[in-house]
Amino acid sequence: MNTLRTAIPTWARIALGITAIPHLATGFWAVLAPANWYANYPGFGEPLVAAEPPFNAHLASDAGVGFLAVGVLLLLAAIIGDRLLTFVAAATLFVFSAPHLVFHLMHRVPTMSTTGFLTGIVGLVVAIILPVVLVLTIKVTEGD
Repeated sequence: MNTLRTAIPTWARIALGITAIPHLATGFWAVLAPANWYANYPGFGEPLVAAEPPFNAHLASDAGVGFLAVGVLLLLAAIIGDRLLTFVAAATLFVFSAPHLVFHLMHRVPTMSTTGFLTGIVGLVVAIILPVVLVLTIKVTEGD
């Protein structure tokens, strides 16, 4: 049997599903109500996106589509639960999150509080750690 198509552990499916939730929520919010998303994201604490004006509906909606696409892939990986799809979802999450983290680290908005800044950074660091853990712990080679 091809081990790339074997099931992943339950913990990995749960982690993928939990990680899909904020991506899906952010994506739907930005696509359906880009001005509201821009002004209020993340919905608690100080707004993170609005800290860098001006608002651009096209850009906000496109960002939402990116979050939505990643969220759908993570959710499908959680539901289907095979190694190959998990590897693809992990790689996609890493590629989406790593440059996002680098941008935020290199472009701190001067008006943003330390708490607001760290809130964003912590979420992005988790979004980089999870795919690394998944790839390192879920073997994707034949004969494991």
